[in-house]
Amino acid sequence: MYAPPWETALSSLEWGKIVARLSGHASSEPGRALCEALFPGVDLEAIRISLEENRDGRRMLLQDGALPLAGVKEIREEVEKAVKGASLSPQELLRIGQTARCTMM
Repeated sequence: MYAPPWETALSSLEWGKIVARLSGHASSEPGRALCEALFPGVDLEAIRISLEENRDGRRMLLQDGALPLAGVKEIREEVEKAVKGASLSPQELLRIGQTARCTMM
């Protein structure tokens, strides 16, 4: 069976294994979904920008340590509910508050 060159290259690079490993490090379901949707880029300028961002992130990790993301919760449903003007339960408010505290560290 014939596979397009792009698929053959991704297979040779074991792209599926790379994406699975990256997804395993995601701390939320939306993060996992973003990881799983990744494909190699073809826009040279966008690739350069991404490499710069990656270099800056690595520098920050080495200098300041890992981000404290342990308290981050998935709050998409709560935010959508609040945008519609619905009341939030105490548990929903606590989840939002916990995630907000993580963003201020």
